[in-house]
Amino acid sequence: MNYGETHGECLFREVLEETGLQVQPFILYDTWELFHVDYQMTGVIYLVDMPPGQTICLSDEHQAYEWFELSQAGLEKLDIVYSSRMMRWDFEAIQGFMKRS
Repeated sequence: MNYGETHGECLFREVLEETGLQVQPFILYDTWELFHVDYQMTGVIYLVDMPPGQTICLSDEHQAYEWFELSQAGLEKLDIVYSSRMMRWDFEAIQGFMKRS
């Protein structure tokens, strides 16, 4: 986050910079903190809508991206820092919510 920037503003800016997508947030879903000896990480997780007709265009900071299944099996592809927090998510509820929106 930039100084003075809200979480929502950071979400829009970062997604646009990294993927070229102009997403719309549905809901703030989860937050977490990771404390390490040398650093601290804060996760602020939103459920978002990928606008129809837009194509992912990665920034020069990335070489590739991959979609993964929103399930326990999909968590195996993630770093333990993220998957350990997502293990408690209710994937069926998320999928049901996203279909209604």
